Amino acid sequence: MIEALRRSQVDGELFKQQFRVASSGGYRWMESIGGIECVNGKPIRLLGFTNDVTERKNIGLEKDRLYLELDQPIAALDKYAITAALDLEGVIQATNGLFCEFCGLEEAELIGQKFASLLMEDLTERPGGDIR
Repeated sequence: MIEALRRSQVDGELFKQQFRVASSGGYRWMESIGGIECVNGKPIRLLGFTNDVTERKNIGLEKDRLYLELDQPIAALDKYAITAALDLEGVIQATNGLFCEFCGLEEAELIGQKFASLLMEDLTERPGGDIR
């Protein structure tokens, strides 16, 4: 906060800072926005306001936690499962590395192909391949 105030005094730029303050119920997150009015390089007035942003900060922290939690199964899925994302017509939009390995093709070669046609080719090349 002190550095932001110094920049505001020297450069005349506005500051926006978040910080924690102790309260009877624990900590609260505050956000201050403002600037310093100077005359001849000397500060004469601090202008701005401070808001309690605890709820917004906690929602952001919870969102970050949930994204991390969501990334873990996705990473495991990419590591252990053959996956491809298809549009409503069954055209491949994205794949993971295991899918590319399984097909023996690069992702760029797979994007835009119909999944069913790829599956048919694979099954017909195998002895006794049948899609029933």
